[in-house]
Amino acid sequence: AGADVRTAGSAAGGSIDVQSGTAAVTMTAGSSLNASAGTVRVQAGANAVLAVLSTTGAASVLAQGSILDADALTGSAPNQANDAVLNIGAGTLRLVAGNGIGDAVNHLEIAVGTLAASAGGSIYLLESDGLAVGDVAASVNRVGSDASTAVVSDASLSDVVTTANGNVVLRSTTGDIVLNDGTASADGIAIGANGTGNVLIQAIAGNVVANAGADIRSGTGSLSVLAGGSVTLAAGADLLTSAAGSIDVLATTGSVSMSTTSNLTTQTGSVRVQAGADITVGRITTTTGNVSLTAGGSLIDADGLVAGADDTAVNVVTAGLRLSAGNGVGSGTNAIETTVTTLSARAGAGGVFLTETDGLTVGDVAVGINRVGSNALTTAVNDAAQSDIATSANGSIVLRSTAGDLVLNDGTVADGIAISANGTGNVLVQAIAGNVTANANADIRSGTGSVSVLASGSVTLAAGADVLTSAASSIDVLAAAGAVAMSTTSNLTTQTGSVRVQAATDITVGRITTTTGNTSLTAGGRVVDADASGDTTVNVVTNGLWLSAGNGIGAGNNAIETTVTTLSARSGAGGVFLTETDGLAVGDVAVSVNRVGGNALTTAVSDATQSDLVTSANGNVVLRSLTGDVVLNDGTAAADGIAISASGTGNVLVQALGGNVIANADADIRSGTGSVSVLASGSVTLSAGADVLTSAAGSIDVMATAGSVSMSTTSNLTTQTGNVRVQAGTDITLGRITTTTGNTSLTAGGSLIDADGLVAGADDTAVNVVTNGLRLNAGNGVGSGANALEVTVTTLSARAGAGGVFLTETDGLTVGDVAASINRVGGDALTTAVSDAAQSDIATTANGSIVLRSTAGDIVLNDGAASADGNAIVANGTGNVLVQTIAGNVLANMDVRSGTGSVSVLASGSVTLAANADVLTSAAGSIDVLAAAGAVVMSTTSNLTTQTGSVRVQAGTDITVGRITTTTGSTSLTAGGSLIDADALVAGADDTAVNVVTNGLRLSAGNGIGAGSNAIETTVTTLSARTGAGGVFLTETDGLAVGDVAVSINRVGGDALTTAVSDANQSDIVTSANGNVVLRSTTGDVVLNDGTASADGNAITANGTGNVLVQAIGGNVLANANADIRSGTGSISVLASGSVTLSAGADVLTSAAGSIDVLATTGAVVMSTTSNLTTPTDNV
Repeated sequence: AGADVRTAGSAAGGSIDVQSGTAAVTMTAGSSLNASAGTVRVQAGANAVLAVLSTTGAASVLAQGSILDADALTGSAPNQANDAVLNIGAGTLRLVAGNGIGDAVNHLEIAVGTLAASAGGSIYLLESDGLAVGDVAASVNRVGSDASTAVVSDASLSDVVTTANGNVVLRSTTGDIVLNDGTASADGIAIGANGTGNVLIQAIAGNVVANAGADIRSGTGSLSVLAGGSVTLAAGADLLTSAAGSIDVLATTGSVSMSTTSNLTTQTGSVRVQAGADITVGRITTTTGNVSLTAGGSLIDADGLVAGADDTAVNVVTAGLRLSAGNGVGSGTNAIETTVTTLSARAGAGGVFLTETDGLTVGDVAVGINRVGSNALTTAVNDAAQSDIATSANGSIVLRSTAGDLVLNDGTVADGIAISANGTGNVLVQAIAGNVTANANADIRSGTGSVSVLASGSVTLAAGADVLTSAASSIDVLAAAGAVAMSTTSNLTTQTGSVRVQAATDITVGRITTTTGNTSLTAGGRVVDADASGDTTVNVVTNGLWLSAGNGIGAGNNAIETTVTTLSARSGAGGVFLTETDGLAVGDVAVSVNRVGGNALTTAVSDATQSDLVTSANGNVVLRSLTGDVVLNDGTAAADGIAISASGTGNVLVQALGGNVIANADADIRSGTGSVSVLASGSVTLSAGADVLTSAAGSIDVMATAGSVSMSTTSNLTTQTGNVRVQAGTDITLGRITTTTGNTSLTAGGSLIDADGLVAGADDTAVNVVTNGLRLNAGNGVGSGANALEVTVTTLSARAGAGGVFLTETDGLTVGDVAASINRVGGDALTTAVSDAAQSDIATTANGSIVLRSTAGDIVLNDGAASADGNAIVANGTGNVLVQTIAGNVLANMDVRSGTGSVSVLASGSVTLAANADVLTSAAGSIDVLAAAGAVVMSTTSNLTTQTGSVRVQAGTDITVGRITTTTGSTSLTAGGSLIDADALVAGADDTAVNVVTNGLRLSAGNGIGAGSNAIETTVTTLSARTGAGGVFLTETDGLAVGDVAVSINRVGGDALTTAVSDANQSDIVTSANGNVVLRSTTGDVVLNDGTASADGNAITANGTGNVLVQAIGGNVLANANADIRSGTGSISVLASGSVTLSAGADVLTSAAGSIDVLATTGAVVMSTTSNLTTPTDNV
């Protein structure tokens, strides 16, 4: 002890050279070799046990065995520790041992500038103030037996290496450890542990710097590089092991800096890198192990930009990658490139920026490495399982994969999150050549940032996997060549931001919600409800909904449920099937989202304004709202006058189950040739130019269950061979309805109203309905007195209440059977027949009037088969009736009736009452028949019947009289031609059927009244007649008086109000043009008066050669005062079965050869003193 070897002198110093042959060199503790500035060289044939070697020059120790510390351990077993006595102090140190250098528990303590070591066993060194591993050579002057010296040199040695599975433990208590690849071997190694040898490089209070090419290697052992400060790996400086060897890098308060060509590489082992500040990542590779990178600052890509863009060099290749950074992982301009299987990451404000090469799964990643201790034994250091990718402090997340799929899982933390960006942090998840799949409960979230989920293939959101943000931030989902598939419990949710989803094929919709933002769904295939058929769960809650699908939106058995404000949709053959919860408007919708880029900045991606609901390829449109109104607008995107358009045979259903349907100006509902149903529990409104259109056999079905149907004057319901049906709980206001060969049914709980206003105070002429068959049914009225419904129809039937029926036809019609059946479009777009059974006649209740006019063409009245009640027109109670052809004929095959109202049947042409076709009223109701330029033709079984009212029949030509009856009223028959008995002769003789039963009968005919072979049979009280050459031939049943007869009837106007039309007081029976007069009464008396209308002293006057017969077959003839019976030159017969009385001034007069014949068969002929029977040349 205390035995020293010293040299002294100049700075170069003398050298110390200790060598044993085959034995050990042993120094006891406290002894020293001190060469000042000279070289110390120790060479032992066995072990070299060192106490103190001291020099500022070089030191070289060579041992065939081991190089050991002579100092004892401190402390007591089992807690003994390495001593603190410095073994070697030198400028450079060269150690070579056949076995080991130092001991696992008793390191060599050194204080050197540069170190190189090689051992057959392990190396354990504890440096006091930092060192460099590099080239070390040593040379001493060996003193010979003659005291002369010879140089003994140890060639340059590089690196610190072992063989035979030897470990390397190199620690420095202060200062840096700098590793160089020495020139002695220039093998790219600074530290090399052979085989299973572990490596610990530790700068306890300094940095570790591996300079260019200075690898730290183990064959299959574990590597730990630990620094109190930083760890730097310069170009080509790698940490390499293999098999299950792990790599452990720790920079406690500093950074870990790798160059672009630095590698941390193992095989099945894991890699763990931790830094108090940043980690700059070069290349990290572990084939089946995991990697954990934990930085107090950021994780930075060592690779620079390439031509201003991010590099593509992969930074980490591993099975599982666990990242945690206080600031950021990668950056917006320079992401960390990875090739990993499973990923989890945490970052702060700097966000997460990762680019994967072949797809990965976000899930649980735990990393355990073997930390090499000072004794070269390992202790497990574990980073517990970390799930998800998450940021704090508004950090964004960008996860992209250049190939392969991105699969997101909710890790074992089970917080329902896979990706979560804090605050305003944006999120981009992008599979550039693959799919994105978010498995159950694997949410993608941002606090208030925008989220983009982009895939070249498909995007799948499994049960409970949501994409969530809030405030004004948007959600952007794109499946460029595939589908977007959401489960029933998947949500895309924001607040005032918008949502945009685009897929090349289908979009399966779970739940999409944005409170005041808009939503766009664009699918190359279909937009499909994720819920099972028949569900009521709402798929989309949004302000504006923009839909576009190459095939279909929803399905007939599974509509897309929405709660939206404004809607626009485009679809193909699959159609549009939507169910709204609380009402919506079809109109303009534009959507703009913030697409998150690789730098986490956003660029606007917009779907330009789209209007209307439109299909192609025969696609159907079904739009239903459970509550609220459906409002249709013609959007500005096309401004084509369309709100809803189904292509080709596509059907349309617009239905407000708990509200109204309102089509605003020019907002058409159209189908090519399909059927259209517009149904509302409330009202249906078609504003100016808003039409419902189809063609071919497509039907139109409009129903307002509890409200009205209101059309503007420029609204159209138009089809071709299909039918139209409109039903309202209250009123129907009609614009234009057209079906060329189909039928139309209008049913209103209230009234059918003409939308057209009056023109200059008069009714308009615009046609409301053009159809084949028109079936009208109104609880109140059809049209009004001031404003009739204008129609162009073939067949008509109508029912109304107190408001009556007011119709103006353009070209003639037939009242008859009308049934209408339409195809009601259901929620599945299939149709079910809804039929209004055959309805006949025109009828009212509650005193409703009927006005049926035709401006051209004929009106034909039939008793339809639906009721077969013998009626064609029936006005209830006091309701009046007007049937008028302004430029045509009226043909009644069945009755025209009023309860007690007046009836006018007016024609510019003829009026024909076929067999059993009657015109009937009662009480004081009058009957008015006019054939202005034609005939009135009654059959033998036709009746004009009233009670106290009067009857007036006028014809431009003939009147063929069937049966006319008015019990106390009067009758006027005025014919431009003749009044003809409809009854035929009976066995060659005149019939006896009574034609007219009336109080006063006023007859006027341009030609004749009755005929010689077929008189008019009457039962009248008072008679007056005027005629021409055809004469007067009347047969009375029970006696009458010739006297004054005036007739006034109530002509029913277009407003159903009546105006008196009067035939002025007419007296006598008078002919012109040599017309005869034959007046016979089968019973009762014939009383002749000189009426006051002319007071000309005549009762009967036959013009010219006209003969006169006055005959009371079963009674008397009484000519009262001044009641002359005259003929110009014809003969006169006055015959009575009883008496003939000629009162004062009552004469029988003729002239020329006319004779006078007076016969009172059983009674007297009594003449007054002033009565005359006068003829000039003939007999009396």
